[in-house]
Amino acid sequence: MSNTKWREVFRVLCLNDSLIKLCFEKQIHGKRLRQFRIPPFDEYNFAFNSTGITDCYGAGGPILFNEIQELIFPASWEIQRMMRNEKLTPFVGTQNIVEIKNVIDKVGQIETYLDEDNLIVYGYR
Repeated sequence: MSNTKWREVFRVLCLNDSLIKLCFEKQIHGKRLRQFRIPPFDEYNFAFNSTGITDCYGAGGPILFNEIQELIFPASWEIQRMMRNEKLTPFVGTQNIVEIKNVIDKVGQIETYLDEDNLIVYGYR
């Protein structure tokens, strides 16, 4: 995906940051998923430049847009919790990935995959 398309995808995501609770990015040169926080729109120009993501928002350093293989938005997730030796009830989070896809679809032709578990936005396949 071009830098212009990525900027537009992130712009609409930032405009709708309240929809997005959890997002992961996967880079083309690794298999590791890294959690990425979508900033509110008033921080858009600080978080992104013309070629990528600046060194902020939990991305683990600056990232060029052409290094992003995919963004992954899970529909639900579980976080295990412990207090000393006692296992607490896990935190279960959810987000409406259909709504997120509808927001992304406003950008134009973006390659995505949607099932009941995840929304994936592809930079490269």
